[in-house]
Amino acid sequence: MRFYISSRTKRIPEVQEMIKELNKRDHKMTFDWTKADYFDRPYTKHLADAAQLATTEIEAIAEAEFFIIVGDPGGTGMYVEMGAALANNVPIYAIGHHSDETIFHFHSSVTRLGDFSALLGRIN
Repeated sequence: MRFYISSRTKRIPEVQEMIKELNKRDHKMTFDWTKADYFDRPYTKHLADAAQLATTEIEAIAEAEFFIIVGDPGGTGMYVEMGAALANNVPIYAIGHHSDETIFHFHSSVTRLGDFSALLGRIN
């Protein structure tokens, strides 16, 4: 199945381990943002790059068969990505201790799980 993982950039190593494990199980990430060239803020200094990356990520979320959000008390972009998944009717798995940060974590399309191993037990 095709998937997309959303989290903060400070969690890239953790997300990369998840990608690796899901790939072993024949799942494929629609866009691996952990390997994308990120640029310093403000994004206004990189208008074309920021627009392209935003478009690529939204398209990748729409193509996913399931979406994973790795919770964190901070961050903003991951919640926008979660909204894109909701808008595209992509099933969402919210994992971690911060899987109740927004009202949208309680939407019927969202399954809140304690950790990544719980997710692995739900998908093949």
